Amino acid sequence: MEKNTTLRVGIIGAGPSGLTLAYALSKRANVHVTVFEKGHDHRKIPSYNPLRSYTIDITGHGARAVEYLNMKERFNKDLILFKGIRLPIINPKLEETYHGEGWTGSRGDIVKVIQEEIIEKTSGNVEIRFDTEANVKDADNGIISFGKDNKTESFDLIVGCDGAGSTVRNFLKATYKDFEVTSLDNDNYSMMLPFDKNTSELNPSYLYIFGMPPYLAVAGAINGKNGPTDPLWFCQIGYSGSRKFNSFEEAKSFLLKNYLSTGKNAITKYASDNAIEEFSKQENISTGRAKICSSFYRGKLVLLGDAASPFPPVGQGVNAAMEMAIILDGCIGEQLSKLNSSTKEEITSQAIKNFTLKWKPEADAIRTISFRGLNLRSFHPPLYGKLKTVWSVLLHKAFNRDPMTNAKRQDMSYSEALAYQKKVDLVLYSILGLTLCYTLFRVLK
Repeated sequence: MEKNTTLRVGIIGAGPSGLTLAYALSKRANVHVTVFEKGHDHRKIPSYNPLRSYTIDITGHGARAVEYLNMKERFNKDLILFKGIRLPIINPKLEETYHGEGWTGSRGDIVKVIQEEIIEKTSGNVEIRFDTEANVKDADNGIISFGKDNKTESFDLIVGCDGAGSTVRNFLKATYKDFEVTSLDNDNYSMMLPFDKNTSELNPSYLYIFGMPPYLAVAGAINGKNGPTDPLWFCQIGYSGSRKFNSFEEAKSFLLKNYLSTGKNAITKYASDNAIEEFSKQENISTGRAKICSSFYRGKLVLLGDAASPFPPVGQGVNAAMEMAIILDGCIGEQLSKLNSSTKEEITSQAIKNFTLKWKPEADAIRTISFRGLNLRSFHPPLYGKLKTVWSVLLHKAFNRDPMTNAKRQDMSYSEALAYQKKVDLVLYSILGLTLCYTLFRVLK
């Protein structure tokens, strides 16, 4: 790379991973970033979609990225502080306190916060082009086509951050025979139920678990029109197999039957008949899908966030995406130190190879954790599935090794959380097996 030249990075997608990477790279000399986003400016559109606005908690891995970017002050000001999880499904007083720093909001809340920071803190080396659809034209030479006229620009590095349905990933699959994508699906779906009454009883700094698999229900708050002081509440209702309600009565009956907490219905307490009517008309959102890419990169192109490794939602999608972004930034930074001795192609090539080596084990681990934690396959009888999940959750919590909790920790990687989970599973099921054998022995004796 010749001295005093600029590394040009083109990012497709202005979601959490794309904007996190853009802001991280903006702090580096000799880097210019262009972000292409087919949607509108985040500041000019609603920050939530009532059909998809499940609450996202930025904890652990995401908090690591916030700290890396030195954005705590803005997150504290513009998002709801996260303090933990409450489990009225088991006991109204049962609480899992989160001891680190964390925040909650919708996806729109989060990207808007990062965008504001970019606008205020960067010195012009980040350009965000909203309302601009972009596609990869040539991965090997770093060429992007964009806009209605299909103009082209060349970049030293292209980063695909365009989500779970990534067109960038589809381009790689269609163009290169050795780039393979494996799809997984555990048949999970969900719909969003607005909470529009009695929400003053709920603390917006907590997520509330109102149902365990196979009928999961997680409620949380996002920013309202006046920000974090004016929270809106939504409950994500998850289940195995696609579901359709033919009437309000059928939907309400489903909620009354499956979401009881300490003898009372915990859902209809917070959702009015109008909210349930709206809920009954929704279409399923598929939440059980994952993809495994044979590689995260090709030529001058690398995939990031859900474009690289989407997995079922377990509170880690945005957290993982933000962490991926800072890891890639770190790998680029390490190679930029060789500014005087390497070409731009050598720098980006080595950076994305190093990134893949660091992140691939983590992507595999969190995907495994998500599938094990949300195993709602339809062949499990509902009672068996519920008892198995509750048994696993309670025993893991008793050993302080609940994998979902460990996945939120800032001081533990996903691969470490999975390793702990496997060890505790071995102990727990060994104890269960010995107990059953002893009981059988006593009965036969």
